[in-house]
Amino acid sequence: MQINNWKDIAYLESGTKSQRQAFMLLKEYKVLESLSAFNPILVSTVCVDLDIVGSDLDIICQHNDLNIFKNILNDRYGSCSGYKQWERLSNYEEVVTSFFIDDIEVEIFGLRLNTEKQSAYRHLVMMDRCLKVGGEGLRQQVKNLKVSGLKTEPAFAHILGLKGDPFLAFLELERLDDNQLKTMIKNSGNI
Repeated sequence: MQINNWKDIAYLESGTKSQRQAFMLLKEYKVLESLSAFNPILVSTVCVDLDIVGSDLDIICQHNDLNIFKNILNDRYGSCSGYKQWERLSNYEEVVTSFFIDDIEVEIFGLRLNTEKQSAYRHLVMMDRCLKVGGEGLRQQVKNLKVSGLKTEPAFAHILGLKGDPFLAFLELERLDDNQLKTMIKNSGNI
């Protein structure tokens, strides 16, 4: 499946069972529509079929005013089960809002940074590239490590032999073209 526009979740509608469920939940509750002023993008592992039982739906947004963004989320989702909101120390006035809809956790991340420049979006694009190059064997390896307790980027880092902070090391792969990426995956000896 070739995704050219991650902002349009239509690709989920004909995907795996969990992708179809995510599509229906987001459409039924108009989650992305309610965030449309904030350039929302779903960046969850469900997008690339790396979700496991208990995976949440992560949505990134760009805000221009932290308090307005927080208030809109409070008004819209404050009555949802498990609702929490907290700020993270960052240069981009980051706020995270978490809640449950139909027993699925939704996490909304708001930063004062264009969504396509945010690390979470860049990780999604990189996961997609890795999976297209590495194939189903890589997907299964990542899922197996996730089931054993690793998060997604650390799982990729383990498989590919990346050193240092796995989240930063994973972004370093952006500089590789697909042939270099394919060689790296092949040379890892884990696929």
